[in-house]
Amino acid sequence: MFLLITGNKKPQFKLQLVINDLANIPQISGYCYIELLIRNTQLAHKPHHAKKSKLVDADDDAETEKNSGSVTGSTIKTATSKHKIHNFKCNFNYNLSCNLKFPYKKSENLVGNKYLSMTVFYLSSDNSDITPIGKTDVNLTEYLNFKDPVTSKYLLKDS
Repeated sequence: MFLLITGNKKPQFKLQLVINDLANIPQISGYCYIELLIRNTQLAHKPHHAKKSKLVDADDDAETEKNSGSVTGSTIKTATSKHKIHNFKCNFNYNLSCNLKFPYKKSENLVGNKYLSMTVFYLSSDNSDITPIGKTDVNLTEYLNFKDPVTSKYLLKDS
């Protein structure tokens, strides 16, 4: 993340998120997609299960997927398109780039927290069943001091 100088009191950083793949999926066929939610608080995330008709097949020839989502206040919500599971693995090559305003705690002179929640869903081959596989929450504030890209792997909770 890189700091962008603004005239207001909320520090603004540019987020460049890349989701390469998902490994060790407990299914051998079907599809996966990921719902992403960026917000200031770490509340219980209740996934909204994107409707089957709105899920799009990923282009096999596309190098990266760029997706637009909804922005309301300090919350960003988006989802990847569905991708085919192959050998217990799903390749996403998903890119998300956005500017984030972090809350500022004036009394403590600290930047407040901002969380990225990712919920992974399994979609059966016949599109009849959507099942959550697991989720992970990442505090984006922990990555503010890095100038170079950081590669991390996360284990899913509730899987």
